[in-house]
Amino acid sequence: MSTQAFAPPAAAPKKPSLAGVIIGIVLMVVGPVVGIVLIITSAFGSVSGVTSAPTYQSDGTPHQVRLTAGQGTGIWMVDAAWNNGVDCQVTDPSGNDVVLVQSAISQNVGNYTLTGFFTPLSSGQYTVACTGASVDPYRVAPLVAVRTLAGGLIIGILTIIVTFLAGLILLIVTAVRRGNWTSKYGPKPPSPIPPAYGAQPMPYGQPYPAPGQPPYGAPNPVAPPYPQAYPQPPQPGSAPGPA
Repeated sequence: MSTQAFAPPAAAPKKPSLAGVIIGIVLMVVGPVVGIVLIITSAFGSVSGVTSAPTYQSDGTPHQVRLTAGQGTGIWMVDAAWNNGVDCQVTDPSGNDVVLVQSAISQNVGNYTLTGFFTPLSSGQYTVACTGASVDPYRVAPLVAVRTLAGGLIIGILTIIVTFLAGLILLIVTAVRRGNWTSKYGPKPPSPIPPAYGAQPMPYGQPYPAPGQPPYGAPNPVAPPYPQAYPQPPQPGSAPGPA
């Protein structure tokens, strides 16, 4: 009968690493932080023109302000001094009066309120002079960049949602894979026991010996010895042996 060497059972596949869990947690934590930073940065960027503009006093002194054509510009006053009898006059580089449009929507940056705005038709030096019953500080600055604020807000929210969901999915998938592996192979599956050196090959179809049992063909140290062969009868003519 032909025999075939028995191949030991294949070792268990490598357990999925914790890299997916770690990356998932990092995405869930870092992603929202980045999104919040984007929102805050866009908010500060949209109002930086107002906060960094020079401050003037409504004492009637004319001030030269360089403006860019097409960029909405506003008169920002403390405590809405526009409603307290303050009047502002704006002239363009050619000396023509510029019509101020009173803001219908309240916009506040810090303690400054938008009281009137206009859109320069040409770039150059504009003259602004404000007078009132009381001397109040004001600033000539660009309007709040609503598009910049909205864009940063949308990008920040999307960053938070996408990174958090991606990290959560990666964390769940990795945890499920590791759990399935543990359920199938155990915490540490034993390595297969190779046949003893010099043992005969295992016949095809025979079960692999259990742990602690000698391999096929190897002598069994606990097996009883085989009985000795019976003595041969005496040959004719020979003297019988002692009884």
